[in-house]
Amino acid sequence: MKTKSIFAAALWLLCLLPLHPADPQAPSLEEDANISLLTCSPGEAVWAHYGHSAVRVRDARMDICFNYGIFDFDAPHFLWRFITGQTDYILGASRTAAFLREYQAEGRTVVEQTLNLTLGEKEAVWQALWRNSLPENRTYRYNFIYDNCATRARLIIEHQLAGPVAYDSTRVFPTLRQAIRHYTRPHPWTWMGICLLLGSEADRPASFSELLFAPDVMQQAFASARILPDVLADDSCDCLPLRQSAEPLVAKTALLLDSEPVVGNDSPARPGPALVCWVVLAALALVCYGEYRQRRAILLPDLIVFGLFGLAGLIIAFLAFFSVHPLVHGNWLLLWLHPLQLCLAVALCFGRFRRSALCRCWLWLQAILCAVALAGGLFFLPQYYHPAFYPLLLCLMLRLACRLYFSRRRSA
Repeated sequence: MKTKSIFAAALWLLCLLPLHPADPQAPSLEEDANISLLTCSPGEAVWAHYGHSAVRVRDARMDICFNYGIFDFDAPHFLWRFITGQTDYILGASRTAAFLREYQAEGRTVVEQTLNLTLGEKEAVWQALWRNSLPENRTYRYNFIYDNCATRARLIIEHQLAGPVAYDSTRVFPTLRQAIRHYTRPHPWTWMGICLLLGSEADRPASFSELLFAPDVMQQAFASARILPDVLADDSCDCLPLRQSAEPLVAKTALLLDSEPVVGNDSPARPGPALVCWVVLAALALVCYGEYRQRRAILLPDLIVFGLFGLAGLIIAFLAFFSVHPLVHGNWLLLWLHPLQLCLAVALCFGRFRRSALCRCWLWLQAILCAVALAGGLFFLPQYYHPAFYPLLLCLMLRLACRLYFSRRRSA
């Protein structure tokens, strides 16, 4: 969701310093205090495509935003930890005016939902946010779906209420992949890259709570949610006062910042990935036709196709087997995008291998796997195939067919 460069993160932390005295107990709220959920519209940066959530606390003395979306690019081994899903994020606090200025500069909308809480519940949320933002507590292990700026904001609110929250559990999207597709629709090349990395886990039916990873879905859920009386609570306890009936979670909604809808970096005038891949397939077909007319195979197209596909397969295989990201496992693209393509590219550089029976067996095995992948993508595999994947798969099958053809001619 919303992330920061190290410079922006430093500004957030500097804003936080004067808010934290040595005493971990925050000053009590005034009676006019309000707790709000802020939902920010998507931005242009890749990490901002899904929007952002923050919690606002204000009374007569202060107006503070708590933001669970800060990370440090300069943290040790940041890239490795990001790829493997072990990125640590930070909860920071800043004055709301500074928070809004940043989003105004980016041309993004900010919607505020003031929550319908008792003074005791507001105090409990405020104290929990304060404790979370202390230096020893503010770092947490980020997870794109299950533990992000939206889920953290929701849970810290829910856990301080006197009763449970009932949501309209109608699912906005049937799967997490379709939810992600919704937010990356203005960015077709980004969407294609994401589809390469997402496995079949993203295509299983998504639960309502999983879909709340998206800030605007959570905003819609809050709008219709109700706080229920806790019928299991002991009336004799001196905890937060109980409600006698269900009440709306949101007292009022206001538009703090308005802006134009985000337009993707990928201009409509630029060709999309599917068109580009079909053009590449047509160009490769012309190369293969030239090889057929000249009755000899050219090594360079094999090195490019098998080498690039092998490198892509190396990344996919690493994520599928070693990353803790929740949606990259069970990736059926490994049927044809796998690291052994890279090995084949290297092996074809040796004429003795190209003339061997091992080469023909390897090519036949690759061709069979490609045929299964093509049929599976069309009919039975439990994973979405981006339209650009079909011409790419046909490129691979075309080079395998050419190699097998010239290998057969030599053996004859």
